[in-house]
Amino acid sequence: MHVAFDGAHSMTRDLMRAAFKYPFMDCGKSAVYALPHKDNDEALRFIPKMGFKELARTVDCVMFEMKADDCRWIKEKEHGREIVSTSST
Repeated sequence: MHVAFDGAHSMTRDLMRAAFKYPFMDCGKSAVYALPHKDNDEALRFIPKMGFKELARTVDCVMFEMKADDCRWIKEKEHGREIVSTSST
């Protein structure tokens, strides 16, 4: 999964929903990861705001994880929120 934005106005809720729907709902993955360079201050501020949690830091990058059960983007509906289970039980 890779998502890139031309600017702040190109990032819409519909784009975010689609970006996270693909790995979690369509592919059935339980987590996605972000690996920004350690000097990318804008990404390091933005990624946690999307719901990612920091896992580790290396010499070059910071590793973030978002689990499907924690992803608010696949739980949102057009009119309010709906709980969506991504676990296969």
